[in-house]
Amino acid sequence: MVSAGWGHSCGLRGDGIVECWGDNGNGQLEAPDEVFVMMSAGWLHSCGLRMDGAVECWGDSSPGRLDVPSGTFTKVSAGTVYSCGLRTDGTVECWYRSSSKQIDVPSGVFTAVSTGGGHSCGLRSGGNVECWGDNDFGQADAPGGTFTEVSAGGLHSCGLRDDASITCWGSSWYGQVDAPDF
Repeated sequence: MVSAGWGHSCGLRGDGIVECWGDNGNGQLEAPDEVFVMMSAGWLHSCGLRMDGAVECWGDSSPGRLDVPSGTFTKVSAGTVYSCGLRTDGTVECWYRSSSKQIDVPSGVFTAVSTGGGHSCGLRSGGNVECWGDNDFGQADAPGGTFTEVSAGGLHSCGLRDDASITCWGSSWYGQVDAPDF
């Protein structure tokens, strides 16, 4: 597994140890020497999911950024100034800054979560996508239909539909929502 953040990237080795490279101005390369089952690189921090289901974050220690809620998770996604995790009961919990309601997660059960620049998206158990947070460019206006994956970007989001087509929405300053046909 590999994850690219803002100025750094991290990889999960076969033995479960996380190694990060790139900018270390905020300690985002200093992954704990523990075994992880997944990890996610964010802007100035990264987070990893330990074997026991706990999430641990490292990097920028601005008050609250690394304060992960207790409990067990099945997935984690590090964003720009906040992070989200998928709990074992299917609910999503986000932590740190909420200048744009990024951490005000809709209630209900999800199977996946992805954090972006100022918004997040989750995949519901039925396959529909729901997004929350910043929506200045329509990046949180998920289209209807059934998806198998979702990924929140800086000012846009993309989802993989159940027919293997890709649909993107939000800002298209650089053509980032114009997904090719595969």
